Amino acid sequence: MVQLRGVGVLGRYEDVPIADHARVVDVNLVAHMNDVHAVLPIFLARDRGTWVNMISAGGFVATPYAAAYSASKFGLRGFSAALRGEVSKRPHIHICDVCPTFVDTPGVDHAGNYTGARLSLPPGSLAPETVAKAVVGLATRPRNLTAVGAPAIAFKLGEFAAPNLLAAILSGFLDTWSARAPDGDDSDGVLFEPGVPAGPDGGRRDPHRGRKVAAATSGIAVLGLAGIGIWLGRRR
Repeated sequence: MVQLRGVGVLGRYEDVPIADHARVVDVNLVAHMNDVHAVLPIFLARDRGTWVNMISAGGFVATPYAAAYSASKFGLRGFSAALRGEVSKRPHIHICDVCPTFVDTPGVDHAGNYTGARLSLPPGSLAPETVAKAVVGLATRPRNLTAVGAPAIAFKLGEFAAPNLLAAILSGFLDTWSARAPDGDDSDGVLFEPGVPAGPDGGRRDPHRGRKVAAATSGIAVLGLAGIGIWLGRRR
């Protein structure tokens, strides 16, 4: 079974109503916990089953301007790890994490936004089909972590080597990004009321350019994070 539910709200923490923050955590974390609580007894009775949590790269790299989203995804990753520990003696029960980078879906349009700007997705965003294919693959070959759009080693190195540095760099990027974006009105998006139904595709990417940018970004991330790790090792 796959848990795909997720929402977000963009803006500096102090500018976003606390009710919006709470809603993000409720949907992205507590809802997953509720669903697993209903399904896990079935897995245990059958002694088999595969559960997939859609965590995203935000579960490894803290995301400024999306503090509640980061809290929910870091929490969800910890929840998955705890569950894996509990079922570790059940080799046919699998708790899988899928961690894509940016995905070209309507999610950015549906998110709450308190930045004062109309934001879009960065270059190199993934096609929804790419993530779906990775999820389907877990039905036959389950594994703990599946990174989509960047090597899993980049997430792990970033978490170990310099998590605060990466968050600070990303915060500066988002400051510039929102300042250059067209003006927009503050909104809670679809956090509390459903929006207009839309398909899975956001329609913002150039597939050919996206693949090149994603590949280049992944390579730079690995090299950069490896360099940081080496530098820290020498310092020690």
